[in-house]
Amino acid sequence: MLTPNKTILLTCFFLFHIILYGQKNDIELKETLSPHHQVELKTYLHELDTVSTDIGFAKIYNNIAGLYIETSYYLKETQYDSIHFYAKKASSLVKNKTSIAARLEYLRSLNLLGSSYIDLGSKAEAFNCFNKTLKLTENIANPSDFYEMREWATTETAILYAEQENVEFAINKYKSLLEYIKKHQIDEKKISSIVFLKLADFYRQIESLDSAFVYANRAKEIASRNKLTFRVAMAYMEMASIKLKTQEYKVVDNFLIEAFNLLKKTQYIGLLAKYYKIKSVLADQSGDISQKLHYAEKAFQLLNKQKVNREYVITGRLLSEAYKEVGDYKKALEFLNKTIVVEDILTDNEEVKKNTLLEIKKRDNQIAFERTQRELEQSRGQMKNMVILVFFISLIVAVVSVFLIFKDWQKKIELAKVIIQKNQQLQEVNIAKSRLFTNISHELRTPLTLIIGPVDLILTVYNESLSTEVRKTLQTIRKNAKSLSNLVNDILNLSKLDTGKLTLKESNSNLSNILKDCIDNFAFIAQDKSIDFTYLLLPDSYVLIDADKLKKIINNLLSNAFKYTSQNGKIDFITTLKNNVLKIIVKDNGIGISEKDLPDIFSRYFQSHDTEKPLEGGSGIGLSLVKELVDLMQGEIRIKSELKIGTEAILTIPIKEAIYKNGEQLETSLDYQPLLSNNNLQTFTLPKQEQKINTVLIVEDTPDMLSYLINILKNDYKTITAKNGAEALALLQSIQVDLVISDIMMPIMDGYTFLETVKNDSSNYDIPFIMLTALSATDKKLKALTVGADDYLTKPFEPTELLARSYNLIERYNIRKKSKLEIADQEVIDSKKSKEPHISICEKSVPEKEVNSIADIKLIETIADIIEVNLENSDFKLSDLSTQVNLGERHLRRKIKMITGLSPKQFQQEIVLKKALILLENKTYSNVKAVALSVGVNNVTRFSDLFEKRFGKKPMSYLKY
Repeated sequence: MLTPNKTILLTCFFLFHIILYGQKNDIELKETLSPHHQVELKTYLHELDTVSTDIGFAKIYNNIAGLYIETSYYLKETQYDSIHFYAKKASSLVKNKTSIAARLEYLRSLNLLGSSYIDLGSKAEAFNCFNKTLKLTENIANPSDFYEMREWATTETAILYAEQENVEFAINKYKSLLEYIKKHQIDEKKISSIVFLKLADFYRQIESLDSAFVYANRAKEIASRNKLTFRVAMAYMEMASIKLKTQEYKVVDNFLIEAFNLLKKTQYIGLLAKYYKIKSVLADQSGDISQKLHYAEKAFQLLNKQKVNREYVITGRLLSEAYKEVGDYKKALEFLNKTIVVEDILTDNEEVKKNTLLEIKKRDNQIAFERTQRELEQSRGQMKNMVILVFFISLIVAVVSVFLIFKDWQKKIELAKVIIQKNQQLQEVNIAKSRLFTNISHELRTPLTLIIGPVDLILTVYNESLSTEVRKTLQTIRKNAKSLSNLVNDILNLSKLDTGKLTLKESNSNLSNILKDCIDNFAFIAQDKSIDFTYLLLPDSYVLIDADKLKKIINNLLSNAFKYTSQNGKIDFITTLKNNVLKIIVKDNGIGISEKDLPDIFSRYFQSHDTEKPLEGGSGIGLSLVKELVDLMQGEIRIKSELKIGTEAILTIPIKEAIYKNGEQLETSLDYQPLLSNNNLQTFTLPKQEQKINTVLIVEDTPDMLSYLINILKNDYKTITAKNGAEALALLQSIQVDLVISDIMMPIMDGYTFLETVKNDSSNYDIPFIMLTALSATDKKLKALTVGADDYLTKPFEPTELLARSYNLIERYNIRKKSKLEIADQEVIDSKKSKEPHISICEKSVPEKEVNSIADIKLIETIADIIEVNLENSDFKLSDLSTQVNLGERHLRRKIKMITGLSPKQFQQEIVLKKALILLENKTYSNVKAVALSVGVNNVTRFSDLFEKRFGKKPMSYLKY
């Protein structure tokens, strides 16, 4: 404890420094936090109002505890109560949580408590905290994530052992840390240079100088790599201290020069003081007394600028010894006395700090006891009044407590409401962003149509007259537009993933064919870039898998490999199927990926941070989509890469065996005859017309798209145009048209409203209607068909596709009109022949102006549903259909012909082909054969021909992208 004499000596000591060195402000300890730390503390306290999770609160509490540990360097009275309060609060919030972030904050709170106990001198408590950290990280999952916490605890424990002169124990602690790193394969770059600096110091203390030098040199390398100037200087000074013991003075001087060059422009006063102290010792060992005194004085002057510590005592003794050697015994005695005083003070201070918390508790208890005694003595004669007073005081305390608890509860409720509101706002913002992103992607489909369509038209119509150079240019435009279309589809798929709408559509598929399709897509690129593209595929293997998503994954991986592999490079594609696990390896010798980028390559929209790497561009969508699709398929993907060496992608996906029926695969077992034979399915051809007899109304608000549609149709049809649904309705009042082609998203009146209005108009409901849309979602297509659209086309589309669909719908419309007239004439003839007035269900439907559009639409929908349900029923006949709809066979044939313009057989074909179109667009199956069989058509070649004639596009084209 401090005695009066020691207090007087300490006061004299400080006055001496003030007079001699004029450093009053530097050595005077402060009562309050520095401005910098006050700002930092205010920031943390403000952040407490913005967080809403226990982990967030714990992180800020730990930051505050860490701040108070930093301030212990210059405060007169260290705020240990604040350190303990915030660290323990953080610990209580995350102690029982299992996430990585929660575990990190819990371990951090333990280490902060341990460090504060060291400052207090309570080493047992410190050991307890650090040992908890070491125990918790011993067998923890993801040990690499918690390495820094384990290193912190190990370092503090080792220092504690070294202070107790158990240097061997300290070294063993670090050895166990290095073994831990090796056992768990932790990246050695995570090791702090301080580990090797301490090891060098410990080995120097036990005279194992070779090992000490090795570790000091390693510390220097790590600090240099991490650009930590002061640590590099520390390493040089440690190497100088080691070589000082071996009396290699020239080497010592060289190391000290290196250290000084790093420190002379910095504010590391303590390190500079250590530098001058070593220089003084070096001068002492070489016999240069004046240099010894010179450097000792410099070191002592620097130490006067910071808090008094053990280094101050060591340097003071060195300076006293130097004065003694030059014969200045007065100064030697003066510095020796000061050193002794400070040493006693430091010893007393350590004892004081060790018992600070205990003394505070004892003092508080003593004061409380003495106060109670005095109160009891004063109130012996007033016990009754005291009881009443205590009762009222207790009542007041209870009321105040309840009030405070209620106010606190109200604040928490308000805070919870604010948090909920902010979460809702964030969610709304995210939804809005996602909706905007999706809408923009849809909008891209229109300009893509205006790029791909005209190019296809030129390549188809004028192919013979094009020069080779122009043809290649057009093909390049088409290829890149298709790539952009694929990118738009990727963006939309990510949007579906975010909303949970993207699901697996598994079907029986030949895995070998899927892989071959992917390989074929890149064969031309390999040839063009002279890349050695080798691949090892599987034999025919039938599995249950979402072929479209697997192709998208493989195509993305191969696309990246070809993109980043230069001319004459090499790419390997290896596949294996073992124990129902598909393994795919894509390996290249391209430019590779930097180590700092590897952890983020699956992050959406990620771009490289490597400043030495050329700008590569890219959307950062491909690998993100790959990762999310692989997760959706419950697989795993790993990327290994090294700059200038190459990249290897390793993909594993669990595979289900194909579903079998009656001993055969479902893909080839559909052997039945539907209601109407395949041999009777009709085909359509587009004949050359001498004159334009049909009129098409085009409703489109985009001028370029409108012009493009006119160019496609003008050679075969008369065309009239409107910019929106309202304008189109006005035209239909005065002009008769044979087909309407309408966009969906338009101003004033959108396509859905326009379609619904037309179909509810008895004079126009029969006009065939094609919905042209950039909205590819299935629900949008179904909505169009539900409202009454006869067909729909998704942008981008091919000109032949639009022409084929237009021709088919107009042809049926003309047949319907002709059929109605014939049926009307026949009904009149039959009525005249009858003696009694003829009454039939059909009679109301005969004249075109009296057709009940709603009833007709409902009837034809019912017939379509019945036919679709019975496609696989080989015994289902036309008579069965007439029974189910309560119409005679002859009447049923007439009704179908009148409403659709098709015979029953042709109508069945339309149902079959439309169902196939939906299956192809949704990529329900991975090949055309499976689609054909699923709709009851066994002849795949005939199915493909019929499909192309109906929709102007081969079914295989839907499965390519």
